[in-house]
Amino acid sequence: MVRMELADAAVDEIMATTFRVRVKRLILIKGSDHQDELEEISHRIRELDPDVMTDEQYDAELARLRAGRDRLRALPAGPVGRAAHRGAVRRHLPGSPRWGTGSVAESRGFVIHAAKKEVSVIQGDVRGTAHLG
Repeated sequence: MVRMELADAAVDEIMATTFRVRVKRLILIKGSDHQDELEEISHRIRELDPDVMTDEQYDAELARLRAGRDRLRALPAGPVGRAAHRGAVRRHLPGSPRWGTGSVAESRGFVIHAAKKEVSVIQGDVRGTAHLG
């Protein structure tokens, strides 16, 4: 998950500096029913890879995620009024869905290549590359 966030930020930087495309930050207002957090935990549970962790690490991480899920499930759902909302920031290119969907690349002629160690954005003969550490 962290690697995707790094790639996302790298694409934002490449788009802004190499291609001079303004990256817009969209504030998403979420209700307080905790559904988004529960879905995130479920996703993280599904993404656990026992092949890259010891049994003890896998069991500990699974127990930690399940405890967080159980804690959220036990919380009461609050009102969905403005005061009950909290904000989360997501990055979007102007007028387009998140770049990871592919539609930004197709609609603007960009090609995005992401690998474990680097991400590149290409448009015609121009290429911007960022190393992900």
